[in-house]
Amino acid sequence: MKTDGTQIIQGALQLAMQITGSRDEAWDVLQAATVKSLEHRNAPARDDQGYRAWFFRVVHNQAIDWLRSQKKFDRSADAELAGESDDDPEQHFSLEQRKMLLHKALNALSPEQREIVCLKDFHDFSYQEIAEIMDLDRAVVATRLHRARLALRDRLIQQRFFTGENDGVS
Repeated sequence: MKTDGTQIIQGALQLAMQITGSRDEAWDVLQAATVKSLEHRNAPARDDQGYRAWFFRVVHNQAIDWLRSQKKFDRSADAELAGESDDDPEQHFSLEQRKMLLHKALNALSPEQREIVCLKDFHDFSYQEIAEIMDLDRAVVATRLHRARLALRDRLIQQRFFTGENDGVS
């Protein structure tokens, strides 16, 4: 999958927002990560296949450094999920409610759980790429992702996110 620079920056900004919980802080993290990536002597070229995962790793590290500097985990993210606009106001309202519940459930997870779910399910990274970004073994990524998804599912159940028989929850 080849992506252009704009897609990489947008995805990296979204990741930074998902980790920091703040749009303003995410911009600062992204700026610092960009400067670091430009100064890094052994950085892959932008058109290299591994550049996207490498840059997300830099953004990840900058965001974690920011969290550590805050000595707290901010769970009040103001991130927006991209969604399709609908002509039916009732359906649009229902969709917006579900997005808010999903954001609320994501923000209730630990930053590590939120990050791993976002890297896989929002940014479509492979297990190996996530392992490289988070500096973990691939098996650890699989285990943490499974646990994070279970925690997310539990939060969504608590919020009554699932309403129909076909929602996949028994």
